Order: sequence, then C-alpha cells, then structure tokens
Amino acid sequence: AALVDLLVLDRDNPRSLAWVAHTLRGRLAKLAGSEPNELSALSYRVPDPKTWTLADLCTMDRPADETSMGSLTTLRRALARYSDAAFDLSDVVGTTYFTHSGESKQSVGL
Repeated sequence: AALVDLLVLDRDNPRSLAWVAHTLRGRLAKLAGSEPNELSALSYRVPDPKTWTLADLCTMDRPADETSMGSLTTLRRALARYSDAAFDLSDVVGTTYFTHSGESKQSVGL
C-alpha cells in the first residue's frame, strides 16, 4: 500500500502518477489558453487520480486457485486507462496544435 501511495497517489512526489496527471492537466489548460485555475476540455482527457482510493487500488482479487496469487485488477485497470489516455491525448494534441493542413482529396504523386 505504501508503494502504491507513493508511486500512484502522492501529488507531492514528482515521479508519481498523480503529480504527473495534475501537472499535465494544468499544462494542457495553459496550452489551450484557459483562464487560471480552469481546466480545458483537453485537460479532462487526463484521468483524475483524486477519484481513486488507496484501499480500492490495493484490493487483491481472489486467486484463481490455491497455487496462484490474487491480482490487483483495480490498479491494473486504472493504469491501463492512463496508458490509453496518453496515446489518445498525444494524437489529439498533435492534430490540434501541430497539423497545419486540412484533409485533401487529391494525390500529389507522379
């Protein structure tokens, strides 16, 4: 539990997921030109770790049988959501801020 708290939920630890998410949300809001202390629509694409509890993240599922250990399904799903959100966010930021042309229906080949 202490390790999950430190690496996932601790907003004072610059290496934790919560700190990264909080900082990223703020930077995305700034990039979008939002007012101070207001998040942009893009910021809300970053999952908010404040909605998680340490108890939920550390709850072990029942093992499949007596020879295996339980798994931390809630933690795995939360981390998978962050991973998916990071890829999605990368595409949206690239499209919104770094693509300077529209879709064309003509070929430029020879």
